[in-house]
Amino acid sequence: MADFASSGSGSVYNSNASYATARGTAGYYLYPGKIYIQHDFDGANYQVFRGPVKFDTSVIPVSSTILTVKLGMTPYAKNIDTHFDVIIKKHDWSGQDPITDANKDTYFDGALAASNDDNIWQNTSVVLVNTTYESGLLDPTWVVKGGITYYSILNSNDVAGTPPSDFQTIQFYAFDDATVAYRPYLVVTYTTTTIKTINGVAQASVKTVSTIAIAACKKIAGVDNV
Repeated sequence: MADFASSGSGSVYNSNASYATARGTAGYYLYPGKIYIQHDFDGANYQVFRGPVKFDTSVIPVSSTILTVKLGMTPYAKNIDTHFDVIIKKHDWSGQDPITDANKDTYFDGALAASNDDNIWQNTSVVLVNTTYESGLLDPTWVVKGGITYYSILNSNDVAGTPPSDFQTIQFYAFDDATVAYRPYLVVTYTTTTIKTINGVAQASVKTVSTIAIAACKKIAGVDNV
């Protein structure tokens, strides 16, 4: 098993009196520090936040077979009138890495258009702040062996295009949080096969099962554009 810490996390978002504009166009991007998954209406404006995360999975051998994948995250705050699923999107935003003012809209649109992963992280009705939860099993074929694996995190009502009439916000600790245990991580179980030899003659194949955790890594270049 492998635990991969996130190396990229933050938020890209918009706030507008028109729901279609708030959902369809990125107005701002936030520097890393927290991941905001937000889908709100404050009585005047709609706010839609989407969260990019990435993991350096280059330590997984290209020849290995990935068996299971889970995403772990820890909420630090929530303001929720209507509960929702936290959706994990198989979103390759490598073309917008790092996210900047020039490419934030491409990222924002791509996050919505990307395919949902096989399971959600959690429904917000069951989670507590400062408590780490893992997703259900995710698509093992999405993980990039020997490279970088990208995801985006969205509110399920944002995905469905259901305009909010209240507050639907959960905020997660990001890759650079001082408390390492609170940072997003990817848990990957994979197998490798080696050939055992005796006097240079192949005798048998040996399968090794490994599980590692990989933390999120850095994503956004620039400053807070709020």
